[in-house]
Amino acid sequence: ISFHQLFISKPLTKAASDLDYEHPTVIQRQVIPTILEGNDVLAHAITGSGKTAAYLLPILEKYINLGDQVDDNRQVEVPRAAANQRA
Repeated sequence: ISFHQLFISKPLTKAASDLDYEHPTVIQRQVIPTILEGNDVLAHAITGSGKTAAYLLPILEKYINLGDQVDDNRQVEVPRAAANQRA
């Protein structure tokens, strides 16, 4: 399964790929669709399992979808500080 199959737009999928995230982790596959549907989630998983991205990707997805349709050619910049926090 890919991030795009979890209804993450092309710009965010590309940003994830640029950070070497090619496929969602188990926790991400479980919670991203639920969050995108507007449901609350309480989940736990081991350190390094991708929980932060599981919560942030749907938030970013909703943020970039504010207003008009998402332009799938739009660039999404990921701050290097955030990228450097990956283990």
